[in-house]
Amino acid sequence: MERARLAANGLLTVANLFENLAGIYGDREVLDLAEPTGYRKLPSPVVTCRDALHFTNLAAEAFIRETDLKKGERVVLCIPEPAELLLVAVALVKAGGIIVPMDQGLGAGEMRRRALDCGARLTVADGGLLSQRADVARGMGEVTRLVTTGPRSRAPAGVPSLDEAMDASSGFFLPYTLKPGNVVGLFHARTGDGSLKAVMVTNEGLLGPHLRAAPLMPSRRGAPCLHAMALESLGGISSAAMG
Repeated sequence: MERARLAANGLLTVANLFENLAGIYGDREVLDLAEPTGYRKLPSPVVTCRDALHFTNLAAEAFIRETDLKKGERVVLCIPEPAELLLVAVALVKAGGIIVPMDQGLGAGEMRRRALDCGARLTVADGGLLSQRADVARGMGEVTRLVTTGPRSRAPAGVPSLDEAMDASSGFFLPYTLKPGNVVGLFHARTGDGSLKAVMVTNEGLLGPHLRAAPLMPSRRGAPCLHAMALESLGGISSAAMG
């Protein structure tokens, strides 16, 4: 019944996803991580719907305040932890951004080329990744503003940290209002001739079909769901939202 109510909610969007989940499920566990993410505002490996709502509110406010994020701005996301990637992606869409998920295994030159191709001017990347790969930090820093995710202790010196920036956030945030046709992400995919193309995905395209399929999932209330798809792909991130 709860899933049917969500599926029938015509106002449910990627931006207000956790507002609606928290309203129905409250302190129900939504993510079970192998270990804590390291954020001071998210200390437990068990994340409830209210935890996710609070984190995305704090992060959305921090992105706008610290990076001057504009509505419709394309943002590269390079975060190896899937659950963290999902939370940060929702926060960016909530703040009006358009996400461009990137495989952290790519070479620095290819990351830079894809960022330029998408018109991205902001990169949100794992602090540990940037510390280990100076080529990525240098290459992406040449074409975009940089913000690190994860604990501040892992971030390279001189690069703003989301963990630190959230300290000044209030936790109260009104999500950007989305329509079904608003673009929320760009995902790179191979075309029929083998070339790589960035495909625009709307709010309806990411959430709609999976939202309608959610009531049909053969799972009981509170049953664990193992997600094994890469969130750099459209199918991966939309199926995670369905779960």
